[in-house]
Amino acid sequence: MAQNSRAPFYEVTVNPDGLQILPGTPADVLFLMAPAKKGGGTIDANGAGQVKFVTTKANLEAEYGAANTGSLMSFYGSLVYDYGSGIIKTCRVVNDQYAQAFAEFVNDDPYPTVVLTLKSKQYSDFANNIFVDVEEGSQVGVLVTIYDGVTTEAFDNLTDVESVATAINSATTGSKLVYAEYNENDADAELANAIATQLSGGDSGDTNVPTTAYVAALSKAEMHKDVTLVIAPGVEDATFHNLIKSHCELMSNKKNKAYRTGFVGCGLDLDIEERLQLTATLGSERLCYLAQGGYLINPVDASKTLYPASVLIACIAGKIMSQAFYTPVIYSSLSNVLDIEFRWDSDTQDLVHQENMISLDIQGGQVIIIDCITTSDVSAYEDIHLMRIYDQVSRDVGNTLRLSIGRPNSDATFTWAKGLVTRSLTTLKNVGAIASFNVLNETTSDDKLLKNFRLKVEIEPILPIKYGYGQIDLLPPS
Repeated sequence: MAQNSRAPFYEVTVNPDGLQILPGTPADVLFLMAPAKKGGGTIDANGAGQVKFVTTKANLEAEYGAANTGSLMSFYGSLVYDYGSGIIKTCRVVNDQYAQAFAEFVNDDPYPTVVLTLKSKQYSDFANNIFVDVEEGSQVGVLVTIYDGVTTEAFDNLTDVESVATAINSATTGSKLVYAEYNENDADAELANAIATQLSGGDSGDTNVPTTAYVAALSKAEMHKDVTLVIAPGVEDATFHNLIKSHCELMSNKKNKAYRTGFVGCGLDLDIEERLQLTATLGSERLCYLAQGGYLINPVDASKTLYPASVLIACIAGKIMSQAFYTPVIYSSLSNVLDIEFRWDSDTQDLVHQENMISLDIQGGQVIIIDCITTSDVSAYEDIHLMRIYDQVSRDVGNTLRLSIGRPNSDATFTWAKGLVTRSLTTLKNVGAIASFNVLNETTSDDKLLKNFRLKVEIEPILPIKYGYGQIDLLPPS
């Protein structure tokens, strides 16, 4: 897999519209956008933005193919599903100028000319593993053998380019690995008898998906108000990272009230000085930045492969989804990450933390998240779990105010509204997420004349311990 391949685009939500927060693992939803769906040359750009629900890992593979066959959709989705939680909505980002793996057949004259092109049906760099052999047929013409290390397909006694294309493209007996294209003017050209080639050129399907395509996808995402986490695995474009930040800030403003936070990551081959500069213009409580890559199991050959931080954010999203949203993601282990790109000393970890970036370490043989923080410089907005607490309370207050419309502006309505909000706040207090809270009626006499109803909620969060200091005093003998 190309380590810098542009890949799926995820959004995750927890308890979108509930007025009562339940302890334990929440019912998460994952919203996914990816370059293209498996299925040969039938991708329709007009299908971009269409949403499909995927409720299990099996459903994901049924829709997009298994990860070990080249489906990046399934690969990144599986990184999330490894933690056992999530419902996925998939929504494709399609680029009309997609790149595909291809091999060229030439006619057998002194000056060979391209007459036939075979393209992979898998829109991924795994298509590069497909080999094509052309040799003398058993009776007449040629034998075309196509294989990818697992599947082998043979088409015998083909006489020209047109017969090869017809055999390979047959809906019933054709190839499941490739499809064929040829120039009509060269349809009768004879094939060379000895060609062995490997498909090349495939790179995650849409190798150069323009930023505008992802911007269009973000625009469609504005319709989904229940999203709380946004991640774009494999996308290392700093411009797009800024767009994710802007999108999350827009959706979290007072008008939209669709509170969400973006997760992004850098690529490989950056030194520490370069990494420390990445958040210089990205400071926001609505964005988190992972600074380190790590090793995952490559689904094709089961090898231990290094992937950039921009990919590992899928693992972090899965970890966050698998636990209660009010639980600190500090020193949490990433069980599907085998090792890390760099192991930094404590001084370097401090520098990374000062630049408001997430870093990883190894403790007890496990890869752990040192601290899951946002890129904000404001201490109150630093921890992602605190932001999720704030967002959930904001949703509950917003839903309560929405339900209050049309009710009499009286003490009885305030008592009713306070009761709704208090349910979720009490749950947060009981599970240790907040220490105390107050629900106040801020409606004035002038407000009543203007038909306004004001509800104020005060919460005191319980902050996690991040730094421990010990002291040993040596006392003289008495």
